[in-house]
Amino acid sequence: MKSFLLAAASATLFATPAIAQDWALDTEASSVEARLTVFNAPTIATFDQFDATITLDPDTLDTASIEAAVYATSGIVTNAEGRQISDYQNAMDGSSGLDVGRFELVRFTSTSITATDAGYDAAGTLSIRDLTRDVVLSFTLDIAGDRAVAEGGFTLSREDLGMVNSSWGDNVSDTVELVVRIEADRAE
Repeated sequence: MKSFLLAAASATLFATPAIAQDWALDTEASSVEARLTVFNAPTIATFDQFDATITLDPDTLDTASIEAAVYATSGIVTNAEGRQISDYQNAMDGSSGLDVGRFELVRFTSTSITATDAGYDAAGTLSIRDLTRDVVLSFTLDIAGDRAVAEGGFTLSREDLGMVNSSWGDNVSDTVELVVRIEADRAE
């Protein structure tokens, strides 16, 4: 019995704690889009400057975290059926949109990450313009070797984003869907 207790104590003292896994974002293979409907047509804005610090091991979600920043100034309207893209770009960048002249970054910071039947939920805060909102980023995750691919997003009302003063009125959908595809490599 004494040797069993000694072995158990040694195993406890020298056990390696679960180590959170860091991931290096591959921005070339990743994407961030905002989708909404304008004048009854789908409209997409693509953001090509973003960064994220990701720590995630599906076996130790209590240590998982996501911190992401999207440069609002990098948004480019890529699909705007029925109108001049420049009109859409001006509306997105202007004071009734992202107000990129005053607010350069959109930030997401997770407070918890949990497993769900469909994948994962990262609860956290979204800071956009001069507002901070609680959001849940739902995503799927596929890890193959040293490569991870996550896809997901969330939907918010334009009112929650402080974007209600559009001169286009009811011709703009009430909601904006953020869609992300993130590819990352296991950090050394």
